[in-house]
Formats: sequence, structure tokens, C-alpha cells
Amino acid sequence: MNRPRIRDDVRGRRTGAVTVEFALTISVLWIVLFGAWDFSRATMMLHTIDNASYEGSRRGIVPGASADDIRDTVSAVLSAAYVRSATVAIEPPILLPTTREITVTVSAPMNQNAWVAPLFLNDRNFTSSYKLTREDFATVSVP
Repeated sequence: MNRPRIRDDVRGRRTGAVTVEFALTISVLWIVLFGAWDFSRATMMLHTIDNASYEGSRRGIVPGASADDIRDTVSAVLSAAYVRSATVAIEPPILLPTTREITVTVSAPMNQNAWVAPLFLNDRNFTSSYKLTREDFATVSVP
């Protein structure tokens, strides 16, 4: 007798089920993978913007520094992490020798720096601000 074996019969009926299970599983896996990747990118971007505003403030408190020096420092930090379309606000905009405090605010849009998050968080910005007191060097005359 040529009866089909049970294993061959079951294996033949299950090939479509494996394909459907794989398609469902792989789509969920890709969503989780890209979500984790984008969350990591957003976290890195947040820390980079925070660091850029701090480094810009530190550059600005040194006597003789200008607003262009601050912008150059902030740009260097942001470009190292590929943060695009960031805006830098310096308060006061012109640094004078009598300026006591400097505030540097850096802001970058999430829409241009992330992949998945802009779909859920439209038009959000990461913003960080640092305020530091300028350094003074007292001149001492020696008799």
C-alpha cells in the first residue's frame, strides 16, 4: 500500500503557516529595532545639545571671547554628532568687558534629526540652556 506518511502530510500543510508567522514576527521585530535605534539617537542628540550649550558657555566666560567664538564652539560639538538645523541664542548678543553673565541656548528640531520619532512627536525641539558668570582677572600691581 502506498499510504502517505503522516509526517509528509503535516509538513506540506504547515509551509504557509510558517511564512505567515515569519511575516508577522519580522514586522514587529523591525518596529522594535527601529524604535530602539531612534530612541538611542534622540537620547544622544539631547545629551549633545546639552554639552554644546555648556561648552559654548564655557567658551564665552573667558575674557576676550566673542559671540562668534561661542557659535564656533557650539557648531563643532554639534557637528561631531551630526545634529542638523540647530539654532544658537546668546544672551547678551554682544559681549562687552562689563558683561557679568552669559547664557547660551541651543535648540534643534527633532523632525530633521530622527527617523521614527517625528511620526509621533511632530514639531518638537530639544533645547538646552546654560548660564555662567564671566571670569575676572584682577590686575595686581606689585610695589
